[in-house]
Amino acid sequence: MTNSPKPLKDPGTPLIGIDDDPDSCCISLDDDVVHDACGVFGIFAPSHDVARITFFGLYALQHRGQESAGIAVTDGEKIDLMRDMGLVSQVFDERSLANLHGYAAIGHTRYSTTGSSLICNAQPLVVETNFGPMALAHNGMPDPVFVKGLNNPRYQEEVIEATKRTIDQCAAAGVPNVIAFTGYKWVDVDDPSRGEIPWDEGSANTVRGLKALGEYAAPRGVTVVMEHLNTRDSSDPMKGHPGYQGDHIDACADIIRRAGSPAVKLLFDVYHVGIMNGDVIRRIREFRGLIGHVHVAGMPGRNELDENQEVYYPAVMRALLETGYDGYVGLEFIPTRDPDEGLAQAVRTCDV
Repeated sequence: MTNSPKPLKDPGTPLIGIDDDPDSCCISLDDDVVHDACGVFGIFAPSHDVARITFFGLYALQHRGQESAGIAVTDGEKIDLMRDMGLVSQVFDERSLANLHGYAAIGHTRYSTTGSSLICNAQPLVVETNFGPMALAHNGMPDPVFVKGLNNPRYQEEVIEATKRTIDQCAAAGVPNVIAFTGYKWVDVDDPSRGEIPWDEGSANTVRGLKALGEYAAPRGVTVVMEHLNTRDSSDPMKGHPGYQGDHIDACADIIRRAGSPAVKLLFDVYHVGIMNGDVIRRIREFRGLIGHVHVAGMPGRNELDENQEVYYPAVMRALLETGYDGYVGLEFIPTRDPDEGLAQAVRTCDV
C-alpha cells in the first residue's frame, strides 16, 4: 500500500462519522482545521470493504495523531483487530487489511493527552461485555476528566449530563460502575489565579451532584463511584494531581455518606490513599459498606505490584474480603517492563 491514497471504486453511500464534534455524525467542511486530539473514524457499510475505507479515513485524519493506529472490524459475531505503533501507512498493508472482515468498523489514530506512548495504549480497545465483545475508540481531551468536576457550579450541569449519558451506556452494556470526581479546587480551572472554591462549598456542591446522579443511576442498575486522588506527587501527571479538591480519603467518605444513596459509593484507590493518607487497612475496615470499586498500583511509583514497592497487597485484599466487598479490583499501574508479565504478577499477588 502506497503512502498516497487512491480513489475507491464505487464506495456507495455508507454511513460515516468523524469525531471532530461529539454531537455530530457527519463530516463538516466548515470544521476542516487542524485539531490537537486523536482521530476517530467509524463506518457501517454492508457489502463494502469497510477495513479499506477506514484505512483511507484514518489516513485523512493522520494529522490528528501520529503515535499509533488501529482498526477493529465486526461481522456481528466476532471482532477482528489490528493495531500497532506508527503512522497509518506503516501499520497497515494489503495483507493486514485483508484479514479484517465484516460490515462495520472503527479506526483510531492516537495523540496522547494522557498516558504513555505504548502499544498497550493503542486503540481501538476490545473488551468483553455481557453482550459479547465490544470495540472502543475515544477522542483525546484537552483536560483530564477529573479536572472539571461536580464541585464547581461552572461545570456541574455539563458534568451531570455527560455522566448520565455514560450511565445509560453502561446500563445497556452491563457495566456496573461509572466513575465521578470532585474536580479541581479552582474557581476557574483555566485561570487558577482567580482563586479557590472553599471546601465547604465544594463538598456541598459535590454532594448535590452525586445525589442527582444516584437518583438517575439507581433504577438503571448502575453505581456512581467517586474517586479520591492524591495531590502530593507532582512528578508525573499520571502519578499525582495537584489541585484536585477531593484529596483526603476521609473527607471523600464523608461526601459519600452525605449523598445518602445506595447507588453512590467510594472508589478506594489504594495507591492514592497510601500516598496521601496511609493507614490503608484500617480505613478499608472503617469504610465498610461505602466502597464500590477498588484501584491498586505499586507505591510510591505507581508501577508493578512487585518487591520494589511498599504495600503488602495480600493483606489489603484480605481486609477487603473481611468487609464483605465483592466487587472488582482494577489494576491501574504504569508498567516498567513487559505489561503482560506485570499483569500476571499483579493477579497472583491479589488472588487471596
